[in-house]
Amino acid sequence: MAQTSTTLIATKAHITSITGTDISFTATAGVYTIKSTSTVLTGSGKLAVGDLITVTGTSSNNSTFTVSTVVSTLEITVSEVVTTE
Repeated sequence: MAQTSTTLIATKAHITSITGTDISFTATAGVYTIKSTSTVLTGSGKLAVGDLITVTGTSSNNSTFTVSTVVSTLEITVSEVVTTE
């Protein structure tokens, strides 16, 4: 599905907004994943465990989420339920 630009807005002042057109959301067996194919989500000055992020620009996941794990620089899991898109 073609997607417009998705923005993840971190609530900590030192983290800048992350915007990408390749961000996906997956819910599988109670694991809720936010993933990108090329937009870096984690690392220096990016998202970390415990951060609250506000997602905008999606079809079904415009909400605030808590980062529960950092899987890689391109993938995180969150505590709240996401809708696969």
